[in-house]
Amino acid sequence: MIIDPAHGGDDPGATLGDGLFEKDVTLAFARRIRADLDQRGITAVLLRDGDATLTLDQRAIVANASRGAIYIGVHATSFGSGVHIYSARFNGQLKGTNSTFLPWNTAQATYLDLSHSLEASLVTEFEARQIHSVPLESGLRPLRNVAKPAIAIEIAEPDTLPEAVKEGLSSVAYQQNVAAAIGSAIANARTAIEGRR
Repeated sequence: MIIDPAHGGDDPGATLGDGLFEKDVTLAFARRIRADLDQRGITAVLLRDGDATLTLDQRAIVANASRGAIYIGVHATSFGSGVHIYSARFNGQLKGTNSTFLPWNTAQATYLDLSHSLEASLVTEFEARQIHSVPLESGLRPLRNVAKPAIAIEIAEPDTLPEAVKEGLSSVAYQQNVAAAIGSAIANARTAIEGRR
């Protein structure tokens, strides 16, 4: 399991409030997701566990070289509420390939069905915890370049936990609730995904 906290280092990402940068929020969420997965006996590695600068290509290269079966990119936003779940989108017809070489810009195409299965599992878990979630598609990188089931999660402000609404994305209760939903979804989807790889 690879967890990729977006931005970092020279790239602060979006400003989400008074001195609150996306790079810090994504790292906090990623650490909580890793802790939840560890409690479930699932090993998770963070692509960055500090304030490091990584290019989109570097993120994809490390994710593809790892033995982790699933890639999750973590983003944060001040727009909307709940969680947006992205799978890769490809414009035009994708042609299957019989070779072991996967073109860089369409490496995800082979794994898209598995990514959609993971996305559906996430939606189910977020709904069970009354966290509004929306499945979407995007040409977002590095999703298109990852050669394993991959999704990106963009976390917005809470809207259903009264104690968390006031604190927003900084709410520990909200972060833990989101992390638990992600951990449960991965645990539920993992066996199916690993069996089909």
